Amino acid sequence: MARKKKKNPKTGDMVLVEWQDIYENPTGSTASAKPARLISLAYFVEWRGRGQQRQLITTNCFDLDTNEPFGCCSYPAGVVISITLVADVK
Repeated sequence: MARKKKKNPKTGDMVLVEWQDIYENPTGSTASAKPARLISLAYFVEWRGRGQQRQLITTNCFDLDTNEPFGCCSYPAGVVISITLVADVK
């Protein structure tokens, strides 16, 4: 059986971004310290930059008259665990 090819998101596609963030508990035990795993639902805009400057850009809305995103979020590439395509929206 042939494997289904994973589709890369295009600008405007709805995606789930699984990512990790700093977790801080100033009064808790260091034994339980670990990064927080989070998930965000957003519209994919682009991957930008190279190397340590690489970042994933998403948005929560597009202006339908100009097709420009706003309400943008930038994830440093190192915190992104996975990107799952939810829907081809645009």
